[in-house]
This record gives sequence, C-alpha cells and structure tokens, in this order.
Amino acid sequence: MLSFHRTDQDVIVTGTLTGTDGATFEQLLEKATNALWRKWRADAKDNPDIEVPTRRELRAQALLELVRRGAGADPSAK
Repeated sequence: MLSFHRTDQDVIVTGTLTGTDGATFEQLLEKATNALWRKWRADAKDNPDIEVPTRRELRAQALLELVRRGAGADPSAK
C-alpha cells in the first residue's frame, strides 16, 4: 500500500510493504543509500566545505535514483 500527496512544492510519500516485497525494498534502498553515502564522504574528504546530507536525505535521493533507473530500463533487454 502506497500513497502520496503534494503540499506546495513537496511530495509526501507514505507506504507499507510487507513480506518479501518489504525486505527486498529495504535491501535495495539501503544498498543505494550506502553507495550515495560513500560517494558524498569521498567528495567531502576531498573538499571539506562539502556537507554530507543526513541519512534521511540520502535515503530520499537513493529512492528517487532507483525510480529513475527503473523508469529508464528496457524490460525487453536481456
């Protein structure tokens, strides 16, 4: 179950995924979040003026990135 609504310029997403779908979602999202965190940390190491986003911000970025990748995927490609 997933819902979302818009408030001014924000989109609020709320949902519950159960069972295998929930576990798969969590694993994929955390993997993508960790990859972003590593990238931001490396960038911040090279440039101390860069502020690494919070885990919640990184998770939102990761979710959007996964959605973008999925939208661009060709389901007939092997």
